[in-house]
Amino acid sequence: MKVRITSSAFVERYSLQSASTVQSAMKGLLEKDFVTFEKGVYSVYDIFLDYWIQRMY
Repeated sequence: MKVRITSSAFVERYSLQSASTVQSAMKGLLEKDFVTFEKGVYSVYDIFLDYWIQRMY
């Protein structure tokens, strides 16, 4: 199941400010190569960051 990161359900679940804030943050993460977007899927590029995120959330 794919989850849209700008959907209201996603924004509410993670107590984010708004869909536009998520979109802006993702743009920055993509530009800095912290996150990749391939075939409609966002992935964390750094394996250690990915591990930390999974443990925290």
